[in-house]
Amino acid sequence: MLHEEEKKTVLAYLSPYLGNEDVLKMKDFIQHGTVSTYDHALSVAFTAYEMAKKYRGVNMEELMAAAFLHDFYLYDWHEPDKSHKWHGFHHAKRAADNAKRVFGVSDAVYQAIYGHMWPLNPERPPLSKIAWILFLADKRVSLKETIDGKKRKVAEEIEKLEENELVTQ
Repeated sequence: MLHEEEKKTVLAYLSPYLGNEDVLKMKDFIQHGTVSTYDHALSVAFTAYEMAKKYRGVNMEELMAAAFLHDFYLYDWHEPDKSHKWHGFHHAKRAADNAKRVFGVSDAVYQAIYGHMWPLNPERPPLSKIAWILFLADKRVSLKETIDGKKRKVAEEIEKLEENELVTQ
C-alpha cells in the first residue's frame, strides 16, 4: 500500500499524460468488470511503483509511462467489432504505437508496453526490468479487478433472489 506522498510522486510522474485528450478517452472504455481503462491504468501504475521500490536501478519515469500507457489502445474491446475480435493478441502493439505517436515514448517504454501480454503473445516476452514489473503489476491488478467484478455480480444475483423471495412470500 502506498503512502499519500508516494501516491503524489506517482501522479507527478504521470502528469504529462493525465490531461491529454486521448488519455481522457480511456475513461469511457471498460477494462475489467466495471473498471475503466483509465482507472485500470492508474492502478497498474500505483502497483508497479510499489513493486519497483524493492529493486535498484529502475528507471521510474519510464516505468510509470509504460504502466500508465500499457492499455492506451483507445477503443472499447467489448463492442462487437471485427477489429476487436483478437484484442488480447493485438492491443499491446496498438497501445505501444499510440504511446509512441502521441507522446514519443522511448524504445524501452515501447518495448515494455509491447511485451505486457506475454505469454499470450509468446514472441513478445518482457525484456527489461521495467517490462517485467509492468507485466507482473498488470496481471496482479487485472486478476483483482476480474475477481471483484465476479463477486459483485454474484452479490447482485443473490440480492435479486432475496428480493424475489420476499415478494413471493
